Amino acid sequence: MFLSTYFALIPVIALFLIDYDRVTAMSMLEPRLQIPEEEVPASSEITLSLWLLPPLADSRELQHHIHRLSQGGTKGPVFQPHITLVGGIKCRSEVHVQEVARTLKEGLAGFGRIPCQLSPKAYSAEKYWSQALYLIIEPSAALLNLCQRARAMLGMDTENWTFPLPSSYPHISIFYGTKNIPDKADVPTVSSFHASRVALWRTDPSSLEGVTSWSEVTAFDIN
Repeated sequence: MFLSTYFALIPVIALFLIDYDRVTAMSMLEPRLQIPEEEVPASSEITLSLWLLPPLADSRELQHHIHRLSQGGTKGPVFQPHITLVGGIKCRSEVHVQEVARTLKEGLAGFGRIPCQLSPKAYSAEKYWSQALYLIIEPSAALLNLCQRARAMLGMDTENWTFPLPSSYPHISIFYGTKNIPDKADVPTVSSFHASRVALWRTDPSSLEGVTSWSEVTAFDIN
């Protein structure tokens, strides 16, 4: 029922909501923090990602699955379960990182809880290490609006963007890697939840080998 009804309608719904939420977000968030891309060489940039975090109990359940599927890190890296809201946030320096963190914390305060309806089965994109095994999240109006608001605050494109390829849907990854990918049938059904906590993570190097070097910058509630 989830797939036959929801996925048949969601491309149209998502496009409508993105257009609507883009106008809403842009009208509410002037002036915006600008992140010039040309100020420093790419090799000197710091890359950040904004994540939506499951509630503690759900996070523990997902973390258990991630640990089990990766066999404690021997088949793939262990990582914190999350839904990427905005990726590829470029910063010039550690001071700039703190500016971004402060802007997001102040601008997203009081946004409210985000409903996260998970697909009943797992999906796999074997050639994409970050989506080797994942659960799709319904792109609800609240989730899309949260992404739009964060992007607008950071001076990022709010018109021509998608969730990470190849799925192009919000999702929770439960296995990273290109080899020894577990069977999708090994992933049990995970309950849906409401999330109200986000985290800003430093996600460089943006590679499978770099996952173990990722680190949290800050985390805060938006409810």
